[in-house]
Amino acid sequence: MAMVTGGLIAANAGVLREALLDADCREDGRSARESRPVTLKLEHCLQPSHQDKSRAPQVTMASVAVGKTRATATVSARIEETPIDRAHEGSFSLFVDCDRELELAFGQEKQQEASRCLDQLLKHGRALDLESLCIVPGRLAWSIRLDVRVAESDGNVLDACAVAAVAAMKSFVRPDHRVSELASPADGGEGEGEGRSRKAASIVPLEEREGVRLTVHHSPFTVSFVAFAKPAEGGEDGNADDEEGGDDAMDTGERVSGDEGSDDEAEDLRANFVYAIDATLAEESCCDARVVAAADSEGYLRLMRKLGGRPLPRGDLTLLARLACVRARELGAYVEAECRSFDERSRRERVRRKHNPKAGAGSGAGAGGIKLELGQVAAIRPVDEDALGMDLDDRAMAEAASEAEAAGEGPRKVVEMPARPGAGAARAKGRKR
Repeated sequence: MAMVTGGLIAANAGVLREALLDADCREDGRSARESRPVTLKLEHCLQPSHQDKSRAPQVTMASVAVGKTRATATVSARIEETPIDRAHEGSFSLFVDCDRELELAFGQEKQQEASRCLDQLLKHGRALDLESLCIVPGRLAWSIRLDVRVAESDGNVLDACAVAAVAAMKSFVRPDHRVSELASPADGGEGEGEGRSRKAASIVPLEEREGVRLTVHHSPFTVSFVAFAKPAEGGEDGNADDEEGGDDAMDTGERVSGDEGSDDEAEDLRANFVYAIDATLAEESCCDARVVAAADSEGYLRLMRKLGGRPLPRGDLTLLARLACVRARELGAYVEAECRSFDERSRRERVRRKHNPKAGAGSGAGAGGIKLELGQVAAIRPVDEDALGMDLDDRAMAEAASEAEAAGEGPRKVVEMPARPGAGAARAKGRKR
């Protein structure tokens, strides 16, 4: 399948380049500055433990789809010993994995590329506050684990992984902890061990106490571009003022405004290269250079890296950084809105589980009324004149209600219809017999 796809891309590479350079039209109908729609799905799920399967910790999973590219990120937490060199901080680990079929088709290049960029942005960029994870200084702290997995790849894998990772971290809720002091026995020496105590931490279930959110300092999003060189008049591609090629990385942390710069830089951007955002797999395979810029939702540039290919002018990189900041603000607003909506749904679900509607199903609606809950039935029985004195007494009604409740139908309320005139005389006559 990978060989067939590669052959189709190689055969259509010239058509893709010509359509993009001449008509500003891509294979899926987009323009060079247009991105594919991004969809995000968040959910809390349980992760069974191998040691204790009865207590399953809650994890948060974010699923992101950028076109046909799909990636998932899962955040989990557990209590561990603090690192030796960081006694007042917790730990944060990041792992990136690809589907088996993708690994066989593309190798480990996509996985290593995404792992390096996310590690530099989230871990070395200290996007997560590690000091807030400390429980007992020098002893115990929370360990946060982020697992990112690429399920399908149709280009722009890094951007999908970044959105999934940030959304999962912002939506994750770890359980609270309880610290208790345990007195340790003396070791036998004079004064040694006396008065000493050791602290132990226990996890409070989310059903008993509301969880604690992670402190995320900034939310970085990556924006990927591909460059296509225009054919020059002399028959050669490129720019005479190009800088040195290779992989260039720049971690600035400075804010880039879209109002800075001049019109000359914008003209220089379109002079010899055409840049397309959110490239597909076919466009990545036939492009001349790739650029990845990362910015947070506040408009600060966090990372800029050129991933091989032909050298690019400095003015082009400056304008690409501005476009990345605009796109990062859009992604940040979308993720923030989705996380807020997910938190509201999760809060309503916790309230619903806490106040189970089945607990109050047996209560009536008041004098002379029937209270019907969802899924319950009110059974109305007609009165048989020949058997009035035998099966409509209080004991029979109680047995009928208990049988319906045992059958899982919810408590039934049996309503006796009024008897017709003369029924009392018939009952008295039956008792005399």
